[in-house]
Amino acid sequence: AVVSTQSTGKTEFKKDLVSAQFYYIDKFILLAHHRDLLLYKYHIEKPKSSKRLVGHYQGICKSTLRATITALSAVNNYFSNLVVSGLSDKSIVLYDYNQETTVLRIPDSHSRPPHHISNIEGSKYVSHTPETYNLLLSCSVSDTCKLWDARSGQCVRSFGKPCSIKTIPSISTCVRYVATPAEDQAVYMYDIRGGESVHKIQTEGALVSQFSPRFPQLAIGSNDGFVSFYNDS
Repeated sequence: AVVSTQSTGKTEFKKDLVSAQFYYIDKFILLAHHRDLLLYKYHIEKPKSSKRLVGHYQGICKSTLRATITALSAVNNYFSNLVVSGLSDKSIVLYDYNQETTVLRIPDSHSRPPHHISNIEGSKYVSHTPETYNLLLSCSVSDTCKLWDARSGQCVRSFGKPCSIKTIPSISTCVRYVATPAEDQAVYMYDIRGGESVHKIQTEGALVSQFSPRFPQLAIGSNDGFVSFYNDS
């Protein structure tokens, strides 16, 4: 359906948006713009006299970080007041909306600013220990993918070889594997516990990988515009 939007005030962005996502189990919309985390509440309705959906939104919070945001991640499958950002000064910061402050900063997380960060979202089809949800995965150009413990800010694993292109890795729903595209156009799967490569999928220009939240399946997006699906068999 087509959604037309209305707001309580005109929103203009002078720079490109880095990221936009639903947050807090779809209650809010979270945007990353330059150095700012922008939080919006919204409401979508369907007037009886129209087939178009009407969306209303209002900005409720603006939090400015120490440097330009280059990557953003916040869980949406469960309630969490924490937002993870990669910054242009190569750091990774954990921002707490309850305290309205940065509660963790990892300096020099990569050799270049992180371009991707992901949390453990979890799934209703699998359960994990509470400690599992403290893991973060990040990557940057010319560096390896890294797994972090958000409690200590320590890197607990590195995966793959440095890559000169922007790729997006993912963690399996069972939190046993990390899939990361590589410069040789293949996708490598790594065992999280040991860090070693356990499988290689040869593709044509893989850039993005994403595990299914329900099935043992991996989706791979390539630079030719195609998405391929691979099953555990």
